[in-house]
Amino acid sequence: AVRGRATCSPSHGATALRMAAAMAAVAVAAAFATVAVAAPAAAPVAYTHCKWLSNDARRVRVRWAAARERNAMRIELSAATAGWLALGVSADGTMGTEATPADVALGYVWRDGGGDGVPHVRDYVAKGEVRPELDARQDVVALGGSFVDGVTTVTFERPIAARDGDGDDRSIDVDGDAFVMYAVGEQLPLRDDGVLFERHAQRGAVHLNNWNLSPQVCDDEPPPTIAGAVARGAGAADQLAPLRELGIAGPLWGLAADSANNAWSSDDENVKVEWKTNNTHVQFNYTVGGSALGWIGLGLSRTASMPNSDIIIVAKEGTTWVVIDAHTTEQRAAPVKDKQQDVALVEVVVDGGGVRVVLERALITTDENDLDIVDLDVALLWAYHDTSHQWQQQRHVARGAATVNFVGGGGGGSTTTTAATTAT
Repeated sequence: AVRGRATCSPSHGATALRMAAAMAAVAVAAAFATVAVAAPAAAPVAYTHCKWLSNDARRVRVRWAAARERNAMRIELSAATAGWLALGVSADGTMGTEATPADVALGYVWRDGGGDGVPHVRDYVAKGEVRPELDARQDVVALGGSFVDGVTTVTFERPIAARDGDGDDRSIDVDGDAFVMYAVGEQLPLRDDGVLFERHAQRGAVHLNNWNLSPQVCDDEPPPTIAGAVARGAGAADQLAPLRELGIAGPLWGLAADSANNAWSSDDENVKVEWKTNNTHVQFNYTVGGSALGWIGLGLSRTASMPNSDIIIVAKEGTTWVVIDAHTTEQRAAPVKDKQQDVALVEVVVDGGGVRVVLERALITTDENDLDIVDLDVALLWAYHDTSHQWQQQRHVARGAATVNFVGGGGGGSTTTTAATTAT
């Protein structure tokens, strides 16, 4: 079984030894995966479409061409990294689940001492916020690759229509839309068997309205903004990076309440949420008016119900306002504080009209208890207490839910419920 084909010929002894080592690694990797792919066409293919996936220093770009008669899509993926890079498709832009896995191709250029080396691309399956695993059947074929001036490029083919039969691969609707994910690692895998590699330094997702409607060529530089794109780095510092450093910060409360894609308010306008996004972060301006001087909460849910929701609480600890990144596990249980805190409290304003807070977080974090914010409808949950800051003991006096799309815009109806103050 052959993993990939190098772009350089084995003209030196060191290269020959490297090739031999790579072939030996195949035998080790065989315990993890079985190669079952047809050889790709040798003739070069002109790429018919191109898409910048990030507009930052990573400069992630993908080019592709579909060969329907061979049930194959040829893909070229490049990024500013000396490590690995990956491209995947999933149902909703996330890392998938057991029921609906994400289909991922991960590649790198294996080298010793720098320069061009041997390209490898392998087929992986992702079933949640865990390290992707080698697919039992390898339906990705490496065609080439390079590492030049700090940029890694890999070229590979994968089937258009999935043919593994076990549900781990996803078919590509060439004439339809898709969520395309990418990830970039700063280091090469720990060994050349595709099993051990460090966590991504950055990842993101882009919603393609139609594979065939993407531009045929990409500009030399990525655009200032990338529609439908989300991305993030791995460190806590960049998760809390203020949006003002990214060039999009500003007073959100100056936005009109009925502005498309950036605001929602309750029917009585007592609760109002405004937001602004760029490719990596979201900033919320959350206002609760009237007599709300206790804790206030904001939540995100795929189902508009409390179980397994992503919750943000703002409350006082002593005389200081703090933010708590939390989640729920059961319908009637109080939220549980996340082990990883991914929300920054930018500002709190308390006046006769209630409480207003400004919050920031990454669109996609590494916390399994956080909900990824992508181009999909999501339930926006809100709740507050009028006097108490004991958010784990005192239930809300009012709560509600609305349907919004933070990235793509749009929204639906909302509901509001009031309740007497009770202890849990």
